[in-house]
Amino acid sequence: MSEFKIAAFINDATFSASLAHACNGLGYGLSFPKLDQYSLTENCAIIDLNDQKLHPFQLGESLKDNEIVVFGLVNRLNKTLQKKATDAGFDLVFQKSLFCKNLAIIATQVKHAR
Repeated sequence: MSEFKIAAFINDATFSASLAHACNGLGYGLSFPKLDQYSLTENCAIIDLNDQKLHPFQLGESLKDNEIVVFGLVNRLNKTLQKKATDAGFDLVFQKSLFCKNLAIIATQVKHAR
């Protein structure tokens, strides 16, 4: 198992399966923490900005308070959501499909940034 670990705050079953497949292929760790019991041992957290049940912007702000790299994920890029995420402290916002396709590059950048 790689040193790279992702905490995923996502309820989208289809995307979760794609993400798990991508992580397995690259040897990355993946966890799906509960909202009230998340661990900060991961290299980064990803939050589904389209899932309002997660209160994604509040969650992102609380994770940023603990100095973890936080990415927002969206179904389609949306300037309003992107601005709101940036204002809440998210490091970057990705389209879900692009995140999985570029996971190895993203992981390398996160590892070098820390």
